[in-house]
Amino acid sequence: MKREREKILEMVEEGKITADDAVKLLEALAKSRQGWDWNEYIDKEDVDDKLQRLSSAAKEFGDKMSAAFKDVEPKLKQTTRKVVEKTVDIVDELSRSLSDYLKNLETSEDDSCCDCKPCEDKDADSSDGKPDDTPKPN
Repeated sequence: MKREREKILEMVEEGKITADDAVKLLEALAKSRQGWDWNEYIDKEDVDDKLQRLSSAAKEFGDKMSAAFKDVEPKLKQTTRKVVEKTVDIVDELSRSLSDYLKNLETSEDDSCCDCKPCEDKDADSSDGKPDDTPKPN
């Protein structure tokens, strides 16, 4: 259809037909194409053959992908299990460390407010047996 339209426009340029004649020809060409039957130009057996080959190739691809995932599945499960185990180990270790830290913190609070020099000096000065009521720095 494109070739026919180009030919009509070329004929107008050459002066062989008028612009009005070209419009009429283009309209007639468009109308003739509306009822155009593609089946006249398509080999149905060829299309069926190509569809069959495409369907077969898609099934083969699906089978190969299924087999590949069957091989990957156990490895993926094993890796996931290892990651979970390592995560549990890390959480347990962090929990123990935090618990130990909190116990040490409680113990050190009982001994003195901190490890700074002024507190040590005050503790040494209050050796008279009386409770030390002076505020201690944080």
